[in-house]
Amino acid sequence: MTALPGTPLLDSFLEMSEADLARVQETLRNWVDQLRALPSPTESVCAVDGGPCLSYRVSTHPFGPFSSIREFHNRFYKIVPGEHQDRLRALAEASHSRPHRLCFTHGDISPANVLVSGNQLTGLVDWECSGWYPEYYEYTMAVYRRQRAQKWWDLWAKIFPQYKTEVEVELAFWAVDFPW
Repeated sequence: MTALPGTPLLDSFLEMSEADLARVQETLRNWVDQLRALPSPTESVCAVDGGPCLSYRVSTHPFGPFSSIREFHNRFYKIVPGEHQDRLRALAEASHSRPHRLCFTHGDISPANVLVSGNQLTGLVDWECSGWYPEYYEYTMAVYRRQRAQKWWDLWAKIFPQYKTEVEVELAFWAVDFPW
């Protein structure tokens, strides 16, 4: 983090003009598109090195890898309380039954992990959660635990308008499962 110019976007995000927010949105979309364009060396949901994943949405400890996206989704049901299983399975069917590509994902994009200098983004830091995840996962992780940060949510909804259902499913899981 000290080798890159800039300060965390968190320090200036709320005061940014609409023009600055548009530049942030376009830069983040470009960065994510570049990550998603990397060819997957595996069909597994896994960390960048092929090993266990680290995603604070799922666990505070490494977990997996998973041989498929379906197996990864099944992990979600194993960690929610039993009384929510049937309801969540029914709700998640709209998302989890869709074919999703496996994409390289930073896994923890937040205003604290994006660096900015002036009105230009300069870097993305804290890659410990990166790996190969379903294509919607970058979006859902970027908004995870930031339900009150409407400006941040709006920015990501513009970058990924096609994943509305996936975010709704994640919200339902987050309401009953919190690994911290």
